[in-house]
Order: sequence, then C-alpha cells, then structure tokens
Amino acid sequence: MLVGIKYCGGCNSKYDRSKFLKALNQKLPKVKKVKTEFISIGKEYDYVFIVCGCASCCADLKNIKSKNPLIYIKNELDFENINLIFP
Repeated sequence: MLVGIKYCGGCNSKYDRSKFLKALNQKLPKVKKVKTEFISIGKEYDYVFIVCGCASCCADLKNIKSKNPLIYIKNELDFENINLIFP
C-alpha cells in the first residue's frame, strides 16, 4: 500500500506537523505493509494525507491522485482519522 504525504505551506501551524508525521510513520508499518512518501505530481496513491497546520488547509491539491478520498489532518486530534482507516 502506498500512502502519499502533502504538506501545506506551514504559514500558520498550530501543532508540530513533523511530530505528527513521525507518529504516522511509526503506526502504519505495524498495521500493514505500507510505504509512505511525499507526493509526486501525477503519481497515484492508495491514500493521501494532507497535513495542514491549521483549519484553513491551504495546501495546493491540484493533480493529486488517490484511489480513496483525501485525508485531511488539521490538528493533532485528526490522528484519530488514521485509526479509523488503519485500526
């Protein structure tokens, strides 16, 4: 399974996005055989996490291809979204 990561510009971060990404990388391989990478335009992913620093979620989403709906992370509580998909 291939998971893409897309960051917003980080102009108004309300939480430590790098800490979130580290937690994500620790959780996913334990669940299934998962590879994470920063997105490449035009490449298709099984899932894409849009890691935004705040509720504005200003990341450029053009040309992002995902087999499943995009998963938006706007704060630390959104980590629960991962638990719903990857229990």
